[in-house]
Amino acid sequence: MKNKTDLSMIVLEYTYRCNSSCIFCYNCWKNDYDVVPELSVDEWKPIIHKLPPVKRITISGGEPLMRDDLPDLIDLLKERTKYVSVLTNGTLLDDRWARMFKEKEVFVQVPLHGLERNHDLLVGMTGGFRKAVKGIAYLNRNMVDFAVSVVGNKKNIGEIRKIFELAVALGASELLAIRFIPGGEGLRNLDLMMDAKEYETFLSEFDRVLNRYRLFGALGIPNIPCKFPEKGYKALYFSGCTAGVDWLALDPAGRVRVCNHSPTIIGDLREQTFGKVWNHPLLRAFRKHKVVPEECRGCDKVDTCLGGCRAAAQTLHGDWKAHDPLFDLR
Repeated sequence: MKNKTDLSMIVLEYTYRCNSSCIFCYNCWKNDYDVVPELSVDEWKPIIHKLPPVKRITISGGEPLMRDDLPDLIDLLKERTKYVSVLTNGTLLDDRWARMFKEKEVFVQVPLHGLERNHDLLVGMTGGFRKAVKGIAYLNRNMVDFAVSVVGNKKNIGEIRKIFELAVALGASELLAIRFIPGGEGLRNLDLMMDAKEYETFLSEFDRVLNRYRLFGALGIPNIPCKFPEKGYKALYFSGCTAGVDWLALDPAGRVRVCNHSPTIIGDLREQTFGKVWNHPLLRAFRKHKVVPEECRGCDKVDTCLGGCRAAAQTLHGDWKAHDPLFDLR
């Protein structure tokens, strides 16, 4: 049985607010979700103090730069981890933010989902691409280490290699490739789902760029190796999802979810101890691999694969044990 010392990462969704309108956005509050007021930094303090020390805390949203007290939150989180990262769409970045990230040794992740026209279309913001690229320039000017992430989907697969190469040219030290999965706003845009051939292109082009430029890159959503074999790739790092096993998500009100892609709230750290939440039956089921499709049981890779993304299965089919949509691609 995993205990609290095995928690290594937390995704903290600091705000519901965002200045983008991404058509693939997975934020669960885009659908039927109990939205309650965001916590102040002072209200976060007793929650953060309940947590054991961890290797990494990632601040996301929404758009975290929409909260002026973000620097105070970072200082608070540094009491529990040495490594804090911030996921931002980049459009609000300026010298002030970049200097702060440098001073506080924060790693930043900025998404680029297409070349200019396509990026703006996907994020629902005119000028979004140019603002994000300008934001990256501020990071470079202040020598802030950053990664670029890309959500691969049917609308950008035709330019996917150019997007990855642009990220390299802009100075990203790491790349993150995330396949589109249903959730949030994405449930209303299921036509963004890639087919099997497009997904294979997504993987191969990512691997090609990583190998050519000798960069580290990983998949943000796990692959299913029995459907899409992982042999033959030269640089792409494959790993299974460990949500509920060694990491959790906290929503803007301090409530706990298995991961940031799942809408299921399993606890509330304003009212419960960490130990109580950590031993929730759903988390125990994740650790014992009881939330996998029937045909995955007994597989020698189930401990790392879990049959793909369990949150995608639950969100799309209402069942943790259902198929990740990747499993049924044709």
